[in-house]
Amino acid sequence: MRQRATLLVLIALLAGSPHGAAGEASSSASGTCGNKLLDAGETCAQCAADCAVQPCKPSKAHARFAVEFTPPEVPDVSTAVVLIGYRSDRLNLPGSGEDKSVRSRLTFPTHSVMAFNDLDYGLRIVASHAQAIPAGQLLTIDFDRCAGAPVPTVADMSCQIEACAGSTGAAEGCRCNIIALTP
Repeated sequence: MRQRATLLVLIALLAGSPHGAAGEASSSASGTCGNKLLDAGETCAQCAADCAVQPCKPSKAHARFAVEFTPPEVPDVSTAVVLIGYRSDRLNLPGSGEDKSVRSRLTFPTHSVMAFNDLDYGLRIVASHAQAIPAGQLLTIDFDRCAGAPVPTVADMSCQIEACAGSTGAAEGCRCNIIALTP
């Protein structure tokens, strides 16, 4: 049954699952369409302007952020699809999609299985564990800072759970948030 739930989540990811399905975002405030950031609760269908890739000349300076995950108390969640939105005129990842250059900027526990897709305005991650995903730091992302842009902060990013599931199927109440590790 756990393999079936995991497979369904992965199929939803590859098919471009709708934002906000089967989970909660960490932010209770609704986003502001047109602010160049796909905020929690927004979708590209509702707010295409926030999914438009902005111009960025990557600098040699980096900004590192952690993504923290909070599962519900019950049931145990073993798979989660997380969408990290970022202002593409302030932050950049080298490459796109599933490129190795994108993967080189992600750090996660070795006991985790992670799939990723850099959309150039957001990063979709599928995290899976053999057992329950533990609460706490899910991964870190090392972005390039855009030349001439203000120093990025957590306000330049968003985190939303698109889906989470365990052995009994879809789970409600998964949350995520962003922590700045370096400016």
